[in-house]
Amino acid sequence: MKALNGDDSGDDMKVVSILEKAPEITAKEISEKLGFSTRKISRIIKNLRESGKISRIGSDRKGWWKINK
Repeated sequence: MKALNGDDSGDDMKVVSILEKAPEITAKEISEKLGFSTRKISRIIKNLRESGKISRIGSDRKGWWKINK
């Protein structure tokens, strides 16, 4: 299925860029900034977490995102 979505990595990089500037941002706020559904943002974040590119520091409610270089 991933092969059909050719710009996935571009979308991933847009999300990473936003997380670098605002680590405490919510998925809903990211979706509003990029014009994507919150479901798509959740899927991108899940993929970024599984690949080790980002990690969550603290709780889901009060935590923030760390970009792993």
